[in-house]
Amino acid sequence: MKHKVELKSVKGQLLGTCLCMLTLAFNATAQLTINNTTNTVSQLVNGILVPSAGGTTVSNISFGGVYNQSSRYQVGYFSTAGTTATQMGIGSGVVLTTGHTSELPLTLGVDPRAAQYTRNYVSCTTGEIRKGGTCPNVQNDLNVLSGGGTYYNTAILEFDFVPVLGAVSFRYIFGSEEYSDNSGLINYQCSDYSDRFGFLLSGPGISGGQGYTNDAKNIARLSNGSIVSINSVNSGVVGSSGGGPSAAKCLAANAAWVNGSPTADYLGTIDGTQMNGNTRILTVYQNGLTPGQTYHIKLIIMDLSDGAYESVVYFEGGSFTTSVSGLPVELTDFTGECRPENGVELNWRTETEHNNDYFLVERSDAAMDFQVIDTVQGNGSSNEVNLYSYADKAAPLGINYYRLRQIDFDGRSEELPVISVDASCGITNPYGIEIGYDPRTNQLIVSYDVKHPEEMVLNITNMLGQRVVNVDFRLEPTKHVFQYQLPSDMSAGMYVTEVLNSMISVQSKIIK
Repeated sequence: MKHKVELKSVKGQLLGTCLCMLTLAFNATAQLTINNTTNTVSQLVNGILVPSAGGTTVSNISFGGVYNQSSRYQVGYFSTAGTTATQMGIGSGVVLTTGHTSELPLTLGVDPRAAQYTRNYVSCTTGEIRKGGTCPNVQNDLNVLSGGGTYYNTAILEFDFVPVLGAVSFRYIFGSEEYSDNSGLINYQCSDYSDRFGFLLSGPGISGGQGYTNDAKNIARLSNGSIVSINSVNSGVVGSSGGGPSAAKCLAANAAWVNGSPTADYLGTIDGTQMNGNTRILTVYQNGLTPGQTYHIKLIIMDLSDGAYESVVYFEGGSFTTSVSGLPVELTDFTGECRPENGVELNWRTETEHNNDYFLVERSDAAMDFQVIDTVQGNGSSNEVNLYSYADKAAPLGINYYRLRQIDFDGRSEELPVISVDASCGITNPYGIEIGYDPRTNQLIVSYDVKHPEEMVLNITNMLGQRVVNVDFRLEPTKHVFQYQLPSDMSAGMYVTEVLNSMISVQSKIIK
């Protein structure tokens, strides 16, 4: 058992009491507001999550989990304002948690570590869904989702819907207290304590092949097909708090995970909320639906391996839609690979396109503040597979983040998933360095093209192997040329010049 269970058992009741007493104060000062009582579960789905004006018909709405037990709820309505709204990017919607919804807000500026979010409903709490304990509630879908593990504090929101057109999409954020906090006191990343959630879709034409009831398909996936979980989307730091943490467990969940680098879809803390970490806004998209037929979706979140430290899913209000063809393009693949001869090569694939004018290719060095680097023409409206590629020959060395932004003919845009690519793949001369000598001024001329300042070393060696110059200098993006005055006492002859740093080495011979 991980030591967090001990933390919970020693002070869980005291912490829970304190958080409940502080809820009113949080609502007065925080910018995340929770409302558990104004809307019924049916109203949370039909009218808030699913827009009334969208034409999608909803029925058979049900909720499984703790609901109004000692004034505690695992489902509710949320709204954001100010700093919290800006960071989250979602104004309101439906929240589903393994804990108590009213304990999610936190005073602005407070580190989540100061009030750890751990509810842990005990066995036989009315509505509580768990695999073990005195009052187990074992379900096939939960067994499959948990990978056969032991689950606790599970919340399930499910309903039938009839799509207007042939696709469904909605937007959400996943967060958890299992993520590493700012101080490192808690970190269960890359461990067995990876709380899970799933969005199980079933109905005509849907074949999941994963063992879920009615052959449902779990459509909670990253753009590369990986599940969305603590182990697949995180800050890149392997945990130290228990659960057998190892980098292999994160790599097993997401083959594109990079040790030491934040996953492209990972955001971190959201000021005004309790969770140590959160994803960026993620989009669920599934096509192949038959308009007019009935489908079933089951939204599930669970604690895995024990009930301590909670997780949450925020669903954006009004984002569950079938009245348009989901996203303007159905992107089924977006990958990047560093090639020595071509820089970073990006490839993506669309199955369908609707009103697609062009793609903006954007790059960032920190998964934020993306800059447009080029435009790739789209294919308008198409029901055929289209393959796209783009070579970023000017990619800075190290980890780069890439995003596609799709632009419609009417000017509307849609941000598509983010990927990361390590551009340190042995490109022989990524800075375009050329070395020359001007005999009129007795200067060495180094021309280059960089996007960021790069620290370099200049070595000059005579034909006897003796180094006659060794200086440090910097490639500045605004200058494109570095001039070095050679020593006046350097004798005439041939020299080997080398410009290098820890990543590259460019050599040339000059005659003085």
